[in-house]
Amino acid sequence: MTSLFINIGVMEMLILLIILTPTVILPIYCMFDLFKRDFSKDKNQRILLILLLLLAPFIGSLIYLLALRKDYPVKHDN
Repeated sequence: MTSLFINIGVMEMLILLIILTPTVILPIYCMFDLFKRDFSKDKNQRILLILLLLLAPFIGSLIYLLALRKDYPVKHDN
């Protein structure tokens, strides 16, 4: 029986897990956070940020979290 990870030990698996976890979890978190934000001034910004997260997930997530997130307040349902 062949495996995808032939000749990869425990340390290599841990390194892969440490590298892959942020690159998968961070864009998902950013996407959920993006839909909680208020984009009533410019709806095209949301579309552009979604495209950024889909085309460059890790870098797009960092850009969104560090630079753009503070520009859009959280929606308040009344």
